[in-house]
Amino acid sequence: MAHGFDTTSLVKFQINPKLYADTRLAFIIDDFTLSNKLRTPCKTMWWAIIHRKRLYSVFQIPKATGGVREIRAPSPYLKRLQYRLYSNILRPLHNDMGNHVTAYRKGMGTKLAVTQHIYACPICDSAPEGESAKSHPCPRMGTFIKMDLKDFFHTTRKWWIEDYLISAGYSPYVADLMAVIMTVPGLPHPKDTTKTITGVPQGSPTSGAICNLVAAQRLDPKIIEFLDQLNTTYKLEGEWVWRYTRYADDLAITCGRNVPKNAIDATLNSLKRVIREAGYLLNKKKTKIKKRKQRKQLLGLVFNQKPNILRRDYLNLRATVYNCVSYGFESQAIRAGYDNPGRFASWLTGKINYVKHIHPSHGLKLAAVLDQAIEVHKPDWKDTPHVPD
Repeated sequence: MAHGFDTTSLVKFQINPKLYADTRLAFIIDDFTLSNKLRTPCKTMWWAIIHRKRLYSVFQIPKATGGVREIRAPSPYLKRLQYRLYSNILRPLHNDMGNHVTAYRKGMGTKLAVTQHIYACPICDSAPEGESAKSHPCPRMGTFIKMDLKDFFHTTRKWWIEDYLISAGYSPYVADLMAVIMTVPGLPHPKDTTKTITGVPQGSPTSGAICNLVAAQRLDPKIIEFLDQLNTTYKLEGEWVWRYTRYADDLAITCGRNVPKNAIDATLNSLKRVIREAGYLLNKKKTKIKKRKQRKQLLGLVFNQKPNILRRDYLNLRATVYNCVSYGFESQAIRAGYDNPGRFASWLTGKINYVKHIHPSHGLKLAAVLDQAIEVHKPDWKDTPHVPD
């Protein structure tokens, strides 16, 4: 038998046969093999496990939509453990999820998430450039439902992670050890403010990946099954079918048909039930429904015909870049909350690279203007902390 384990060893270490069959799984059977995979002494790993609550620093940052977000940053040692756990154990599993999951995955992102909800339409695609297609039933004018999960990270409990890792092929003992490293006790209970839970902190290297994996097991199949039933019931095929993507806690559901209001209400109620039964909570204020020619917006992009940057965001970025040419980086950095012009220029470069990814021609124009500003004003690139916006 591979690894030199006989039947007695399989029973002793509760080794799941999946550990042999699934090449994605790191071969871990106890605390020693886990610490070896994480490249740390077993005794030190146990110390971190026992005292992990003390190894997080807690701070708050403002949310873009108002309010504050609580971040728990692990200590350097715990962060190294979590990153190695992600690299060696979670990433091989994470890379094999369906394309409907687009967050925290290399080679995927917001553009792929949005593109999956743009339906093919032969009539629109064959219209002359710059002209509108003749009137016709168009799947791009169908129905769009956007939903948001509340407290996605904190809601992912430790025992959910254990269940997932056991189903993947690890023993209950190993699954518990790994779940402990990825979670922290004392998080606010999502439903009862007088209680706390042991869940996933927002700020750890493993958080995005493990929450994705757990949701891909607990939630996504149930939503996909429900939408497949709708497609079968209403005989929807091709460009008219219901589609689903999830970017972390952002759920997007579209249909090529212009679904009547009563049918949408029934669909929403069913989706809410599926989400509730999976153990997640819905942020009711962020549920949006768009139909026909209403502007459809997801993850900061609009996508009625093709994915594009919001015009408001593009104009603001363009104005900032041109101001850098005229007035230099320092004044613009202060306005944006940065205390170092070089770091602000790096931030601008990242924003422009994203625009190039979505709309290449616009991005290339902005990049040329930014290069001009850098050549003229030569911002200081030294590495100093910045004030978050």
